[in-house]
Amino acid sequence: MEQPMATLRPTGMRPVQRQVLDHMLTEIRGQTSDVLMMQYGISYNTWRKIRAGDPIRQSVAERLEQRVFDSITR
Repeated sequence: MEQPMATLRPTGMRPVQRQVLDHMLTEIRGQTSDVLMMQYGISYNTWRKIRAGDPIRQSVAERLEQRVFDSITR
């Protein structure tokens, strides 16, 4: 009998923390490429992945989470 394959995540990829997504959903000024880039520094494609809970590049996730946490503490 075959063992189910574990879900493999590409190295250097991870999802964004749920609390970050929740905050972004309440603060977002629009879901267009221009607004997402200006407000969060991400592309529309990255936004789609974040909303779906899919992994994004770790460096992008870290930068985005820091940007969101910094905006919360202001």
